[in-house]
Amino acid sequence: MRHLAFVLATVTALTAGCSRKKAEPEGFPAGADLQASGDLPPPPAVGPGALGDQGGGGMGGMPPATGNVPDDDVHAGVRAGGGGMGGGGGGVDVAAMGMASPDPNKPIDPSKFVRGQIQPSAELAAKIPSGAVIYVSVKTADPKTGEGVGMPVATLKLTSGTWPLPFELTERNMMTADSNFSGDVVVTARYAQNPDPLMKQPGDVVGKVRTTIPSDKLAITLDSVLP
Repeated sequence: MRHLAFVLATVTALTAGCSRKKAEPEGFPAGADLQASGDLPPPPAVGPGALGDQGGGGMGGMPPATGNVPDDDVHAGVRAGGGGMGGGGGGVDVAAMGMASPDPNKPIDPSKFVRGQIQPSAELAAKIPSGAVIYVSVKTADPKTGEGVGMPVATLKLTSGTWPLPFELTERNMMTADSNFSGDVVVTARYAQNPDPLMKQPGDVVGKVRTTIPSDKLAITLDSVLP
């Protein structure tokens, strides 16, 4: 009986050992606690800069993300161009606005022009220094109000010297490829304190006149100060 009991105890121990080996993952020590073991790296962090301390994969050494999320402005960068590629009349970069620039090789109609002279009023002459930037723009006239409406059909940039200051606009000064330089228009001249043609500001001095293309010997008086 003793011998039989010893055999049974030995068989039971061997069976329990085999079952334990099958239950344990290969490559890990018997009885290892996988959650508490320091052999496995912790899962990567989640959020800005999560890759900052992660090695491998070409990401090692990447600094954590910092700073504010950029606020995309679809209008950022729409400013005065220097002429040439993408430029419209007066140096405005119309290509940046998503519009087609005038074709510099397109023949112009010599019968379409606006010519004249610009002069400041006696009261405001001292406000305009020599060498000041003067922008001239042509807009379609509203038949009801007589005011220029919409975007300019043509623009011109001048530098003041002696008064009166002569000017001329033709189809060569059109803002875009499909501008309509004809008909009833309002011609505006503006002394600009800011060299950016899109940036009007208080203190700019302006004057305007209504006419029909073609028009010659126009007289524009700079007699109004923007508030």
